[in-house]
Amino acid sequence: MKHVLLVDDDPVWNLINRRNLEITGMVKDIDIASNGQEALTILEKCCLTDGKIPDVILLDINMPILNGFGFLEGFKKMKCPDKHMIKISILSSSENEYDLAKARELGVSRYFVKPLDPASFLSLLK
Repeated sequence: MKHVLLVDDDPVWNLINRRNLEITGMVKDIDIASNGQEALTILEKCCLTDGKIPDVILLDINMPILNGFGFLEGFKKMKCPDKHMIKISILSSSENEYDLAKARELGVSRYFVKPLDPASFLSLLK
């Protein structure tokens, strides 16, 4: 069973994505952060307290306070011994070529455009 961190500022998308993740039957825990800074704080807490880090992070790009790219830059600098085990996927409404290229440049290999159906979430979690 997977532990997922959803990072998106839109509560409706978080509700939809949470439900689709639950439908897969592959997820045990789902944490939600409404921006990149909140997500970094959650991860730092997990690392400092030996809490269970997420297996998967689903990251939106366009968010207030700290966007998805800012999160990725902060994640790279984070001191967490197990962070290399976390799979980060972009889950955004943007189909902009710049965003795709920037995500690749920052080390994200999987980029999905919203909305995803439950079957797509299954492939994402494998």
